[in-house]
Amino acid sequence: MILDFEQPSGTHLSPGAFSGKYFYSPSFDSDYERVVHIARRAKKDQTRIHRLTDDKGSHYGFIALAISVSDHKPCVVIDYLFVSKQYRGIRYPEFENRKIAEILIGYAWEIATDANRNYPVRYLALEPANDKLGAYYTALAFCKLDSTNFMYLRL
Repeated sequence: MILDFEQPSGTHLSPGAFSGKYFYSPSFDSDYERVVHIARRAKKDQTRIHRLTDDKGSHYGFIALAISVSDHKPCVVIDYLFVSKQYRGIRYPEFENRKIAEILIGYAWEIATDANRNYPVRYLALEPANDKLGAYYTALAFCKLDSTNFMYLRL
């Protein structure tokens, strides 16, 4: 299996075309509405989506990234990270036993460190959707640096 990242644009970001590529959890409405919202933001150039696919056309998930300043900290922000339901929690031996979410975060890290070569970006930041995810991101070395809900990973 060969994984690759692509940036959908134009009609590929329309709500039906983009959101229809993924499978959702039983709380379908919540996940689906967030995915549609992120696709609309990407169409307006407010965030950039990086979709993880394979050579057979499967869509594993995506990460939406933007540049921002959070509490005077220039950072690449993970606006949204989504893994299609059928791929959640699975470790892939062919990819160093990592989960899809870890592959997506690793890609975000690469983009952030690349941006740091040209701009004063100091962190990869995200806002966990819940406490369980906060604990997961802490295990990946993200930490809280201020009174916001954001967590940061120093570049």
